Amino acid sequence: MITTSDILNLLSERNISYRMALHKRVFSIAEMDEVEIDGKEYIAKNIVLRDDKRSAFFLLSVPHDRKVDLKALRRALSSRPLSFLEETSLQNFLSISQGEVTPFALLNDEARRFTYIMDESFLPSVIGVHPNDNSKTVFLSSSALIALLKDLSVHVSVMDIPKLGEK
Repeated sequence: MITTSDILNLLSERNISYRMALHKRVFSIAEMDEVEIDGKEYIAKNIVLRDDKRSAFFLLSVPHDRKVDLKALRRALSSRPLSFLEETSLQNFLSISQGEVTPFALLNDEARRFTYIMDESFLPSVIGVHPNDNSKTVFLSSSALIALLKDLSVHVSVMDIPKLGEK
């Protein structure tokens, strides 16, 4: 399993600038909203989805206040019906639990079955995500995160992820 130290070492080895904030352990965006740290507007809500045949898996990073329209996302991805990945699959595939989702968990997916999708609103700016430890938030360039994941053979896409209630 990829640890926080592994991630921070990887960022340093690749000369990726980041800022890390320490805070109480949080398991949801609602809990994160209660934490006082600089840069909260850059924090991503991370969502893990699968299609109904369990043949396609996605990890999405969206702005923390975004509600995702799964039906519209399905159409945008030309996918089968989507639903949230259950806890046992999170553990088996990404070595994480609910409330610990982060794009860095994709480094635990040795089979590379997931596609990472970042909402385009994070470009060309900063994104805040956990470094596989939800008592810390790492703020880094969104384009650096994309490049790092691609370099490590993660399937990456950037798109305008459909918002619930928007046509």
